[in-house]
Amino acid sequence: MSDFDRPFYTVPEAAEKLRVHENTLYNMVRRKELEHYKIGKQIRISAAELEKLKVPAEPQQTTEKASN
Repeated sequence: MSDFDRPFYTVPEAAEKLRVHENTLYNMVRRKELEHYKIGKQIRISAAELEKLKVPAEPQQTTEKASN
């Protein structure tokens, strides 16, 4: 099930959903790393594209010290 309830989001809305800074998404748009649509000067990002960005966090590796 998707965490995104609408088909398209503005950059500020997408940033809030993904918990990243807006500039992160603007930079990805500029570098063409993020598929987007422009309506005039406004940028829209599809929910499907945002879903692709969701990556599970890697678990932290724990280092255990050997006790002698």
